[in-house]
Amino acid sequence: MPVSKKNLFDALEKRISGEQIDTAYDAMFGIERNQQRVVLLDLNNLVYHPQDPFREYSDKKLKELAESIKQFGLFEPIITRCTKEGKYEILSGKNRKNAVALNGERNIQAIIKDVDDFTAIMMVTQANLEHREKLYPSERAWAYRLQIEAINKQGKRTDLERKITSVQIEQKTSRQIVAEMNGIKESDVQRYIRLTYLIPELLEKVDEGTLSLIAGIYISYLKPELQSFLYSYLQENEKQIKISIKDAEKIKRSYEENNDLSPEEIKFILEDESKMKEKKPFSINREKFSEFADRLPDDAEIERLFLIFLKEKFAIPTDTYKT
Repeated sequence: MPVSKKNLFDALEKRISGEQIDTAYDAMFGIERNQQRVVLLDLNNLVYHPQDPFREYSDKKLKELAESIKQFGLFEPIITRCTKEGKYEILSGKNRKNAVALNGERNIQAIIKDVDDFTAIMMVTQANLEHREKLYPSERAWAYRLQIEAINKQGKRTDLERKITSVQIEQKTSRQIVAEMNGIKESDVQRYIRLTYLIPELLEKVDEGTLSLIAGIYISYLKPELQSFLYSYLQENEKQIKISIKDAEKIKRSYEENNDLSPEEIKFILEDESKMKEKKPFSINREKFSEFADRLPDDAEIERLFLIFLKEKFAIPTDTYKT
């Protein structure tokens, strides 16, 4: 029998009210432990959830997990559900599955749950949001968006044992519910979800750290064609041009004020800002100091005296300058 939605909504309400609850799958999704049975599944019969937004482990981390499983065994079975094609969809444990495969095993311990699409999405996202040590911005962004979309869709259905419009939930938006489920601010949920409107190439730059999260949020408001141009332009000029938060904010503001923006206008903003930020070298013409040649043996002494002069001129205490 499918999982009762009543248990899930009860759990959501308890999270919202601040009540401490067991976040294990059994408590969160209303499945009795004595109804579970661990089985061995062929790795070839396992598939990923099509909307799973989380990355697979790096080679190094996967090898560490594989070694741990080899030494101590699999501490927790993976969680799956049946598909219409006769496969088993992984709701939690794709990295454990990959680690077992790396060890040369053909089967893995698994629990098969009879859950609907809504519950599957919530399980896939919540498990990773709660238990992963490191999450990329893109992973958080898509996980929060999927949760919101799932709650919104579920709330429109009329065949539930209980609608998502109970006394505690009805006064909250799906964004508020997701924020409180994950223990973060509603504004943070909103910011992360904006990142999902970036083209994949720019979102990858946010994950890499070459484009800041805030700058990425500003750029996400541009239409995809302009984002694609911006990405190509950055790739061609990566050594000269970097998008700062100030640059991104200016691009977004111009885009909204003009209801559009041309590639040329974007280039003008970035190149203009780049020139303004460019540090021009400072040099001293020693010929102009020829009459002091015997008193100023090197450039370092001229620099020291010039800094003292500037501090006095602009009323900066000279004792703050260490010679």
